[in-house]
Amino acid sequence: MPTPDALAAYEKVLPGLAERIVAMAEKDHQVCMADMEAEIKNRRFAVRFSRYSAAIFSMGVIGVALYSIHKDYPYGAAIVFGLHVAGVCAQLISDSLKR
Repeated sequence: MPTPDALAAYEKVLPGLAERIVAMAEKDHQVCMADMEAEIKNRRFAVRFSRYSAAIFSMGVIGVALYSIHKDYPYGAAIVFGLHVAGVCAQLISDSLKR
């Protein structure tokens, strides 16, 4: 966006030019805002998808561990569940270090 003095000079050279420049800047701002809103919406979707995917995966791991216990394989259940808990803890630590 030009300075007010530059806009006044443009207006002297070609009447209406300053208004067109301001309108163009406003339109550019609207496009930038729309892009930012779309980016925010996409990030929210990605976060929701990740959370739901993690929850479903965790339920599956718990199901496998319970099935292993039911079939008298407690060590298998402990290994499966322990590895999953270790992965979740590692992810939480990694996320907290990024902040």
